[in-house]
Amino acid sequence: MRSGTKGFTLIELAIVLVIIGFALASGSSLLALAVKKKTAETDSARLVSAKNSLFSYSGFNGVLPAQEGFAPAVPYSSDFGGRPVVYIYDEALTSGDAVCRKKTARLEIRQCRNFGCTEYTQVKNIAFVTVSGGANANIQTGADEAGIIRIYVQGDAADDWAADGTRAEGYDDISEWVTLGELQARSGCSASRLRILNNELPQARTGRSYSAKFFADGGVPLESGGRYRWCLDALALKASGALEFSAFGSSVKMSSDCFNESESSWTAGDNVSITGTPPAGSSGSYYISVWVRDGNDPVGSDDSLANKRLVLTISE
Repeated sequence: MRSGTKGFTLIELAIVLVIIGFALASGSSLLALAVKKKTAETDSARLVSAKNSLFSYSGFNGVLPAQEGFAPAVPYSSDFGGRPVVYIYDEALTSGDAVCRKKTARLEIRQCRNFGCTEYTQVKNIAFVTVSGGANANIQTGADEAGIIRIYVQGDAADDWAADGTRAEGYDDISEWVTLGELQARSGCSASRLRILNNELPQARTGRSYSAKFFADGGVPLESGGRYRWCLDALALKASGALEFSAFGSSVKMSSDCFNESESSWTAGDNVSITGTPPAGSSGSYYISVWVRDGNDPVGSDDSLANKRLVLTISE
């Protein structure tokens, strides 16, 4: 007696196996994409957490941590795969309350717009950058000798970080970067900017000994010779012979255009002393333009500057 039950033909079985294979492959691809997305989200969150922790560290200590201090300062110093997060920073911001006092930072970001990074968006004065290597387990973001850090187009072949070996492949790094201005704003630095403290000067009288001082605060102190450099536009008062202006025993530079005077011609000192006995006939109100600069750029002219115009009145 013959059974009425039909089985699958070989063709039908082959079709079913092909369908199952496609389903498994699709599922595997979707799973891989889900894992990659989760990894990227986790790494990005960890970098944001590290960035916020560095803001707190800077606000409390006035500096960024050096390399050995990075891991203790942040909640996560490794990415989702357990690889160390790369921490690139301006070493000048790690000592001397530098975060609030510096005007510029050495690092520069170039956000590439094409292959080879011949076209890019430039962002200067970068305080620090944190980098995770992405799914390819290859850190590809680093700084060259000039402090330039390139953020490549995703997928472009690149590798600027030689510490884990150099193998140019599709760029997939995740990074967070912070400018010096943002770091200063998040570190509560407004009180540390270079400024002249005087708002007015005591009145002088002819025939009487006079003494006063100009004071400044904030900024980056000079390496030697006092904290600041000074230049004054007090030419009318100087010409009257009424008073003298000095810093560390030297006469302060006088100029009608202090802004364009070379840094070396300015007079170094913590403050400026005003002394003398105004002679008869020197009474009047004299404008004094006070200029001060700090030591932000010891080898160049990119120092912080502050200027204030005051009035000194001499009465009979």
